[in-house]
Amino acid sequence: MPLTISAQKGLINQYDYFDKQIASLNLSNYYIIQNGEFAYNKSYSNGYPYGAIKRLDYFEQGALSSLYICFSISNIDSDYLVKYFDSGKWNKQVKLISGEGARNHGLLNLSPDDFFNINIMISPSEEEQTKIAHFLNLINSKIKYMDGKIEALKKYRKGIIHHLIKKGSLASKIRDLVRVEKKTGLASSYGKDIGSYPFFINNDEGIEKYCDEYIFNGQYLIINTGGTASVKYYDGKFSAMSDCLILRPIAHAIGLYYFLVANEKRINIAGFQGTGLKHLDQKWFFNLKVILPNLSDAELNKLNELTESQIENLKKKAQLMKSFKQYLLANMFI
Repeated sequence: MPLTISAQKGLINQYDYFDKQIASLNLSNYYIIQNGEFAYNKSYSNGYPYGAIKRLDYFEQGALSSLYICFSISNIDSDYLVKYFDSGKWNKQVKLISGEGARNHGLLNLSPDDFFNINIMISPSEEEQTKIAHFLNLINSKIKYMDGKIEALKKYRKGIIHHLIKKGSLASKIRDLVRVEKKTGLASSYGKDIGSYPFFINNDEGIEKYCDEYIFNGQYLIINTGGTASVKYYDGKFSAMSDCLILRPIAHAIGLYYFLVANEKRINIAGFQGTGLKHLDQKWFFNLKVILPNLSDAELNKLNELTESQIENLKKKAQLMKSFKQYLLANMFI
């Protein structure tokens, strides 16, 4: 099975990552890696400036391009080493050997011999290694559990939304129910990790960036126009990148939001056109006939606030746990 390295998910099936197999049918020049062995991807990715080192956990074996550096280990706790590589403490050594900016087609100019001569600082006691790994594994399990609860709540909310729309009544076309706001002219890079107001970008995850000035204030729908369909609702002060379609509902804000969420798959298939990165056909989108739930705006607002608050509270708790984990990774290793 051809594999690739995802900095966030580890060693995974190429098809799951790229939605297609990148490797040719002839894998004679590929390495065969076994479960429990490691591989180093020398290419940059977000949060991993010197590449990522990951262990094969999900499959018994797989095939990896010769661009990766593959290796097995001995005389060290494997889980401990996984956490050490996640900490990024080895990056300084790679930087010294590879040289600043020494890249070839996005890959660090680092030979296998150079890589294996890197000095890493680890606990000399295998018992201590095991305890550290066990503790960090418990934190990972907690994070996984909380992320699972968030996804379950999202699915539960979507089920409610689909049921309400299925039992709803035909209202009008989208163009008759909203006011389209002007493009902001802001690039996605305008958003920061910390700020006073949410800054929306074209993504599927909700609020990921922030800014110090707001452009919009009130009930709005934020629509992805590139990539895949995603609809967000926000009530308050915020800004957004220029590629986001910002709609101010004239009425029935939550009802319209629920209709769009229930029809994201349809919008994604029929409404996004083009080769490569697909874009929303806005003429098609604004001509969609809307079905609204047979509930009052007050009832829908109450329902939405309840489900959103549960999800947001869990997200905050999960983020605190993830920040705690990053703090430990930064301070438990030298």
